[in-house]
Amino acid sequence: MKRLVAYARSQRSQGLTEFAIIAPVILLLTFGIIDFGRALYLYITLQQAANEGARVAVSATGAAHGGSPTENIAYLTVRYEGSLIGHVHVNWLAPAKVRRTILGGSKKMLIYDDMETSEKLKVYDKGFSIATDPTLQKEYQLMISYRSGDMHAPQLETREGLAVEVENVIRAVNGKEPLVADGVAGWRVVRILEAAQQSIKQGVAVPVSGGPAILPR
Repeated sequence: MKRLVAYARSQRSQGLTEFAIIAPVILLLTFGIIDFGRALYLYITLQQAANEGARVAVSATGAAHGGSPTENIAYLTVRYEGSLIGHVHVNWLAPAKVRRTILGGSKKMLIYDDMETSEKLKVYDKGFSIATDPTLQKEYQLMISYRSGDMHAPQLETREGLAVEVENVIRAVNGKEPLVADGVAGWRVVRILEAAQQSIKQGVAVPVSGGPAILPR
């Protein structure tokens, strides 16, 4: 009986010793797999952002007035794939503050004015369509039809934008909602700003991906 008890104790101690030796290896492999998965996810996310950024080119002009070491007036043109184009005008010397965004499309158009107190967003039921006339022989002769409808001003929350962003960060940290402006979005903005600064210095359109671009200014 004593031999059986001693044998059982020796087996138990041997198992504990083996577990103490193997456990760090198992934990190392487990955490290594987790870290590899996170790194792979980050790599795929950045690769997708880089692929999207490769489709963007920036053309910019600017001027520095009043002895400023950097430009205080600038015009940026951001070209995307297809016919999508974005134009940005910034002027730190303007006598009036203007924060207006205009989006134009073939079906509807909208204007967002951050300086408005009540009707910040206005959606216009306006659009256009362009079609060639099959009876015409020349390609430059087109039929353009315009559509003009009502204007709709939806009710928006009049909170400070920074307060909304901070609240979103807190809720994202607590796992309640995803980040609206995450690190990848900030990385894209920085890439466009770097390309704009390079375009101002070189006087040519600069692709965000860093490759050559032949685009009209």
